[in-house]
Amino acid sequence: MKRAIRTRYEPVSLDLVSILPDSEKKHLDRYGYVISHLYEVRFLDNRWKELKRRSKKARKKQFTQLNAVILRRILDKRHSRRILRNLCDWDILEANNQYIVGKKSRSYRLTAKYADSEFRSVDYGRKFSDRLDRFESEGRATHLPSLHKEIAEQIERNFTIDMDVANKLMQKLRLDRLTAIRAKLALDRMKKGDFGHSVSGKTGRYFNHLINLKRELRQAIVCKDGSKLVDVDIANSQPFFLSVFLACIEREVADVMKVAEELKVDIRSLPKVSTEKEFKHFTQLTGSGTFYDYFCRKTGLTRGVVKDKMIQTFFKPMHYTTPFEEEFRKLFPKIIEVFKLLKPKGAHNKLALLLQRIESLVVIETLCDLMIVEEIPFIPIHDGVLVPRRYAAGVARVIRDTSYYYSRLKPSVRIKTLKGKEVVPRQRK
Repeated sequence: MKRAIRTRYEPVSLDLVSILPDSEKKHLDRYGYVISHLYEVRFLDNRWKELKRRSKKARKKQFTQLNAVILRRILDKRHSRRILRNLCDWDILEANNQYIVGKKSRSYRLTAKYADSEFRSVDYGRKFSDRLDRFESEGRATHLPSLHKEIAEQIERNFTIDMDVANKLMQKLRLDRLTAIRAKLALDRMKKGDFGHSVSGKTGRYFNHLINLKRELRQAIVCKDGSKLVDVDIANSQPFFLSVFLACIEREVADVMKVAEELKVDIRSLPKVSTEKEFKHFTQLTGSGTFYDYFCRKTGLTRGVVKDKMIQTFFKPMHYTTPFEEEFRKLFPKIIEVFKLLKPKGAHNKLALLLQRIESLVVIETLCDLMIVEEIPFIPIHDGVLVPRRYAAGVARVIRDTSYYYSRLKPSVRIKTLKGKEVVPRQRK
């Protein structure tokens, strides 16, 4: 059985066929591939926020490295260099030409005339489409760990996008033009079976196009067997995972000790949580899912504002000059001391990496592994999963039991519809 023809994307402001001279028209798919790749990276890359910033530094980040070895495999070594040179000569691409032999490839981006344009989809020819299929198959086998590969395969097997629902949601959300382009591109990709699977080598976190979209657009994801989907996740997950980490270090849990060692955390300087009243209060709040609500009462701020400020307090460099940060210091001075150890000067991202590694340990390496064995359809979304509703209660129980196994702490696990309404879980029959 032949696979479906692959699709490339090109700016609507670009008429590639008319630009190509007759001698190059036979290489239309090769030219189209380069343009499509740079267009997709621009809108689907995780550095999306840089698109809306106009600083010189942000503009530099919008260049994309094109690995010459990989490009020669896809385009054929006889053509790759000429194609890039021609696209630059025709003012379709621009290059920064900053490269280091063996370390850094040349970087390119679409010129301003095409970079922010709407897109149209164009089918590749069968021969080039098959070539890309072979390359992707080899790349997935090489670059995705075995567990993440199984996650990717079951997502493609079990889920798709309802474009009618997606289009209605897009109209209702009234997204700005660039965000709307990004959403349309990601949804179209997933509808065609390309979920953009990737994994962070530093944290083990799994990513796909759905994760990077607005939460409301998740309503467009559907299970192919018709099952109603729900979102099962951990309340105030990052503060809770800090509680898990401190408890695991005191209990000398091997998996977590290994993570701390890899990130060069000085665990000998960490306080003993069982002997501190403040830590008991902290773990009680994070475990019950009321940590943000507690700060709402103390500060008079809304939950959304508290959550945003808490993310800044946890993960940005240590300054603590805002009223919210001062309030945090008064309520949890010992946690601030932990922050100082886990966010040293020049490496303030260490805490984020640490908590995301623990998140992956609970969600990806334990929960997702089990669901693959049990053949439960799911999509992991950082601290939770999308699953058919009939499995929700069992999945929530596994999350709580896994956390308890490592730390003797159980989180508050929420089960919500894709519209955000909390539901009472039903037991699987």
